[in-house]
Amino acid sequence: MDNKEIRIKIKGIRKLNIPKEDKYKLIRELVCGLKLTKSTKDYIKKSNLLIKNDKEKQEKKYTLHNNVKYFVTEDICPSVAEQLIIDIFKKHNIEYLREVSFEGCISEKGYYYRYDFYLPSKNLVIEYDGKAYHKEGNTKDIEKNKFCENHQIRIVRFNNKHYYSLEKHLLKLLKKYES
Repeated sequence: MDNKEIRIKIKGIRKLNIPKEDKYKLIRELVCGLKLTKSTKDYIKKSNLLIKNDKEKQEKKYTLHNNVKYFVTEDICPSVAEQLIIDIFKKHNIEYLREVSFEGCISEKGYYYRYDFYLPSKNLVIEYDGKAYHKEGNTKDIEKNKFCENHQIRIVRFNNKHYYSLEKHLLKLLKKYES
């Protein structure tokens, strides 16, 4: 196996729902070139299925009106704040997409950046910056903002200060961008 194959298999192993110790053991067997045990081969088969499913999801791409392509990864569990936004959208019959990645919006490591919500009819991205892992000047957020700016996609960020009045802020925002 070459390094690229090993990296792909490690990515799949990390997605497996197994104890951390088992993941480390599997990765160690792969990286060190040890003879693979039967359980390792079984896990690799499962991880290959996960990778294949990921690739199939990424192949579902749609075109925006300004020719920027995107795909959706909705199977990611929403945070409490994101669930609140989803509930508000549903309550007011607002069409939205969750966990959207735009073609060309990629990190230095080659991963697609994901945006929390995209409203195609308004060409608007909504990000909720949770307290746990967002800081002022976060490189990832700066790059995401630049991408939106360069592709004429509106982006609005909410944070914990808006949580208790989120519905009011969202409705005000949507009224501002009515088509």
